[in-house]
Amino acid sequence: MATFEQLGPYVVQQPLGSGGMGTVFLGVDKQTGERTAIKVLAPGLAADPNFRERFRTEVETLKKLKHPNIVQLLGYGEQDGHLFYAMEMVDGRTLQEELQAGRRFSWREVSRIAVQVCQALKHAHDRGIIHRDLKPANLLYTEDEHVKLADFGIAKLYGMAQLTSAGGVLGTADYMSPEQAEGKPVTSRSDIYSLGGVLFALLAGRPPFASRSVAEVIHKLRYDEAVPVRRLAPDTPAEFELIIAQMLRKQPEERIATALAASNRIKAMEFGLSMETRMEGSGHSASAVDDGSYELAGGYRGTGGDMVTSAPTTGMPAASDGSDFRQQHAKATVAMPGPGEPVADPNSGVGNRGTHFTTYDEEARARAIHSTPSEDAAPTWWIVALGGLAVAFLVLAVWYFRRPPSAETLLGQIMEVAKDADASDLVPIEDKINDFLARFPQHAQTAEVRSLRDDLDLYRLQRRYERRTKLRGGTESFGLIERAYVRAMRLAETDPNAAALEMQAVLDVYAGAPLDETSEQCVNLAREQLDRLHAKVTPLTVNDLATLQERLDAADLLAPDDAARASAIRRGIVLLYGDTPWARPAVDRARAALDAELPQESPARL
Repeated sequence: MATFEQLGPYVVQQPLGSGGMGTVFLGVDKQTGERTAIKVLAPGLAADPNFRERFRTEVETLKKLKHPNIVQLLGYGEQDGHLFYAMEMVDGRTLQEELQAGRRFSWREVSRIAVQVCQALKHAHDRGIIHRDLKPANLLYTEDEHVKLADFGIAKLYGMAQLTSAGGVLGTADYMSPEQAEGKPVTSRSDIYSLGGVLFALLAGRPPFASRSVAEVIHKLRYDEAVPVRRLAPDTPAEFELIIAQMLRKQPEERIATALAASNRIKAMEFGLSMETRMEGSGHSASAVDDGSYELAGGYRGTGGDMVTSAPTTGMPAASDGSDFRQQHAKATVAMPGPGEPVADPNSGVGNRGTHFTTYDEEARARAIHSTPSEDAAPTWWIVALGGLAVAFLVLAVWYFRRPPSAETLLGQIMEVAKDADASDLVPIEDKINDFLARFPQHAQTAEVRSLRDDLDLYRLQRRYERRTKLRGGTESFGLIERAYVRAMRLAETDPNAAALEMQAVLDVYAGAPLDETSEQCVNLAREQLDRLHAKVTPLTVNDLATLQERLDAADLLAPDDAARASAIRRGIVLLYGDTPWARPAVDRARAALDAELPQESPARL
């Protein structure tokens, strides 16, 4: 391991840890005395153009990020052929160290951590950056419960040339998404999956698919379903379990759409449960929130999960391979760049050989020098005039921002959330939906927004059925149509085909009949659930039918040499799937083949 006395403006002290791409040292700024973590690319890799390019990409990624929940880049450079960059230090341990020490997090602690990580991911995703290696070892946790996301060493920028081989797998197996394990393209929803794995581990004490070998972990995350987290952490609220389960869906399009939507879901859960607790404490019935109406609309106002905005403190980031660093240092404040900084200079920085060091602030100052006018350019009277204009502008701005949002503004905010959201993701924007419908009933897109309002109403009705069934242990208190609907929904978990048939039967019997409001809503909910079941069942039945046809093809090939085996395959298909509507083409084909065998078969064989 190379040793250094100084790198850039930093006096190098002891190493903090090492990883696959290099070593991290403790550094102290000669002028300010501030501590920093300096990552140095391994000497053997620094000469490799591919690794230099990856190191440059990591720096370019970090330069795009400035957020209280992300470890901050302070500067970067090259010295005597050694590439390095400096990061702020964080006074705390990684969540992986906390887990290894035996700590078990309460669900409220985990929800607060989740909101902060969501805020960090939103900041990165908004700038086209996917982390791709989100795990407890890359999350630094301070004593005041502040979380910072570290190690963007394999992060991918949208549109940037891929630096790994096609189909390559990068990331940690325990928390990577199924598409990442298969070498498929990753998206921001891949980070959502990894976040679900992290939350599962913090609650349960282990990843969703713990195993002794990487190969077995990858097989499980591709094909197995994670156990419900409440089996391992019984104190976890049911709603939190549902949120984590949705994050861990195998198909990206079935996961919570964005980090913002995930954050809002978790905040709404916290708020709703706190309201439920207050009502119980005051003697009110908890059933007042059975329909989910407690959930947040228009922004979270509680304390749990609020963004932490305190100044960053000293500590250490994880190495690029996720190795944990032991922390032995006192707190120190690190200077941060101002808003809008920085813009990368294509003619300087990592990637050009030589000796140089660039701080984030120096880049910002260089831009400011080029854009600042001469002091003689503005006479005193003109400055006074500008002051008057500034006051007028301020008054105008106050008026502008206090006025109600326009139809197009409201519509844009609503559709931005609704375009990739489930009905549950609409809860935080419910106030905006209601405001739009009340103020713009004649708008061209009012019908579209009203359909979102209907989706929310049906979502709450579904939640009410689920809660009533769970709390009362049965469906005796339900009406005739409601009982039929709940029975079909229970089937959906184990046999979507049968559920679709029963849901269609509910519509066949009751659609168009004179019904009370509750029954009419139930029929509408059945219609919506049937559409979802068809979307889920259709690809399954197509694949299943193709499998049966393949077995019949095999029977046809066997028939000349092994007629008994061919007949057994055909009879088995008739026996297993004779009453299944989607399998009818295969069943009819099997029966026709068996009928053709009858003249040649003895009574004993039949």
